[in-house]
Amino acid sequence: MQPQIELRSLTDDEYVDFAERQVAESARQRVNADEWSTEEAPILARAEAADLLADRLRDAGHLFLKGVTADGTCVGWLWVGPAPAFLGSGRERTRWLGQITIEETVRGRGFGRALLEALHTRLRADGVEEIWLRVYDWNTVAQRLYRSLGYELMRQFETDAHLRKVL
Repeated sequence: MQPQIELRSLTDDEYVDFAERQVAESARQRVNADEWSTEEAPILARAEAADLLADRLRDAGHLFLKGVTADGTCVGWLWVGPAPAFLGSGRERTRWLGQITIEETVRGRGFGRALLEALHTRLRADGVEEIWLRVYDWNTVAQRLYRSLGYELMRQFETDAHLRKVL
């Protein structure tokens, strides 16, 4: 049976924690993809996340959500933003999944699926028609999850791919 979760907006303190975790996660992912060296990754990740760290994104249409169980346990986080410019015109009803993170202690229990399904439901209710994301080739667990939920390959790059799901 799939776990039931509720999506809630991050509090200010949770946002600060998320932003710092995101910097570390971005550095880790870029190193795993051989895009950055271990030495330069923390510096580059902080520079790349300047708007996130300065909290300039929440007022620019980005959502920062946590998934919680019925007993209030936080199992993961989502960062969803407006569609990036490279997707072209007519993207008002398109969103970009910038990050999904499941707490390490609860991975492998269906929370990733539950979190994404809750997000899809919320986005549909908001009139969003499709969601895009970037996934690294080395992240086969995430790739399997996305494909099982109907995400389709739209662009393949050297180390990663863009996937899309029509909602």
